[in-house]
Amino acid sequence: MYRIFDTVTKSKFMFYKVILLLFLSAITLRAADERELASDHDGDGTKRFTYTVENSVFDHQPKWKAGTQPCPLPLEKAISIALTWLEKQPWKDSVYLRYINLAYVVNTNFEQWYYTFSFAPRVFDEGPSDKVKHPFSVIVLLDGSIVKPKKAP
Repeated sequence: MYRIFDTVTKSKFMFYKVILLLFLSAITLRAADERELASDHDGDGTKRFTYTVENSVFDHQPKWKAGTQPCPLPLEKAISIALTWLEKQPWKDSVYLRYINLAYVVNTNFEQWYYTFSFAPRVFDEGPSDKVKHPFSVIVLLDGSIVKPKKAP
């Protein structure tokens, strides 16, 4: 009887192990479909927002080989796109542009460039509580689209 119980237990264990592996594979495949370009954090290091892009989005982006041709989205145009987005925000006057970064994502299937505009809150002695309290980013892809921030889990 012990051998029968042992065989059944092993079979159930293997069944659950296969189910768990399939589940974890699905999660990994989903995560591999997206690329996190940046994240914004609170002062204590807690992640507040992430900026993720599905890899398929990069299939439709202009291709660019840095140093061999002009960038498909010149810096001046990218700045205009980021500032136009910022103008639509209710707290637009409570921030300033800290820095601009041109970076790229490397994957086995692509090398894709994007701009990151980092904004920081202005210091106010007093004022409405709807002012920005932490630095944040605006990410502009080379087709001119903006990567929307998502609340971090």
